[in-house]
Amino acid sequence: MTETVETLETTAIDSIRVPMRDGVLLAATVYRPAGTDVRPVLLVRTPYNEQMSRTLPVAPALEAGFAVVVQNCRGTAGSGGELWAFENEADDGLDTIEWLRGRPWCNGQ
Repeated sequence: MTETVETLETTAIDSIRVPMRDGVLLAATVYRPAGTDVRPVLLVRTPYNEQMSRTLPVAPALEAGFAVVVQNCRGTAGSGGELWAFENEADDGLDTIEWLRGRPWCNGQ
């Protein structure tokens, strides 16, 4: 289920699932300014769940013109698969970047 929450001129989309090359789905939250502007994306991948994402400077990044995607690493916080430290990070990061480049709100950067 995708839920859209609008606050402070920002749209946050929760429960996005990003497909990896092996079929595993990784959970992510997308923050982007309200409207339809195409923007560069700041990607943050973390195994630390919500505690860490509360301290991220999302608002300043949005104000600077970025969309922000916070993704939970494989096997953590709602992402599929199992966490094996550093085992899948390179491939999962590349797959996520390729997925982001295909989003209509991402300018490819």
